[in-house]
Amino acid sequence: MENPVNHFATLAPELLEQIFIRSETLSMPLVNRHFYASLRSETVLLRFCTHVFYHGEGNHVFSILNYDQHNGIRVMSQTRMGELQTTILDQEWFTISFAKKLEMEVLRLQKGYPKPHIFDLTRVQPEWRTMWPQRLLRGPWTDGKLDLIDWIAKSGFFPRWEKIDLDSANQMIKKGMREAILENKPRAIQFLDPHGSFPFTHDLLKLAVFSSCNISIIETTYSSLARAQQGTVAVATIFDAEMCNWAKDRMAKGDERGQVLRDFITSKWASFTRTEAGARWAFEAMTSDWNSLGRKFLKNGTPPFGLFNAAAG
Repeated sequence: MENPVNHFATLAPELLEQIFIRSETLSMPLVNRHFYASLRSETVLLRFCTHVFYHGEGNHVFSILNYDQHNGIRVMSQTRMGELQTTILDQEWFTISFAKKLEMEVLRLQKGYPKPHIFDLTRVQPEWRTMWPQRLLRGPWTDGKLDLIDWIAKSGFFPRWEKIDLDSANQMIKKGMREAILENKPRAIQFLDPHGSFPFTHDLLKLAVFSSCNISIIETTYSSLARAQQGTVAVATIFDAEMCNWAKDRMAKGDERGQVLRDFITSKWASFTRTEAGARWAFEAMTSDWNSLGRKFLKNGTPPFGLFNAAAG
């Protein structure tokens, strides 16, 4: 029996393009070389994405209906649309440059509507299923990738976190966090810290301190840990003796990062010790033979009186 794909190979590129778009089959260009040559151009991909991301519903780009009564055309279901949008966002060719071209095309189609927006989700229902694609949750954290993430967020399009399998998402995002720390990318760290859904770990805070010691990254990592441990005495001792000693050692060598880290640590501890002098005493205690006393002070706020006076003086 003759392969039915051979019949498609004789079709004009324009007809293939219509089949590609109307079938909503993103993998179609990979069937053979003829399909790839006809369907993988940026122009065709833009038309495909316009079909997926816009259905002529005024300034609402993501149509949530199964049937557009105004235009009399079928539109895909929420589930199917969410899956397809997720797959598109996961493609390497969906760059910030491509996204901006898609935005311009959608705005062109919306011409005449009041206050057009590329991604206006004010009417989207909770069942909406578009998710963050995996490639945007891991490194390398290039400026282009981070610009695309910013563009997605600023456009009002917020793919769902909670629809990702939690176990696999936790592993994936922790790996992305580690890569972002090692690449010294604060923007990536801020993106990967979705208000405690996947809190940073103590090991990641140490990595942030011992690698670049970028205070912006340390701030985000510390805040994530503090939220996760809110209301417990563990918050007071997130910064341990090893990190304090690292700061003190850098200070002794004239590395300004040591002073910056020391000031950051004592500023956080001041809320537990109730005085800046107490926080400074705790730092000195944590980097000396008084380590256990320093930890005790941070937990209960009562330092050994004589030692505190000596440090404060």
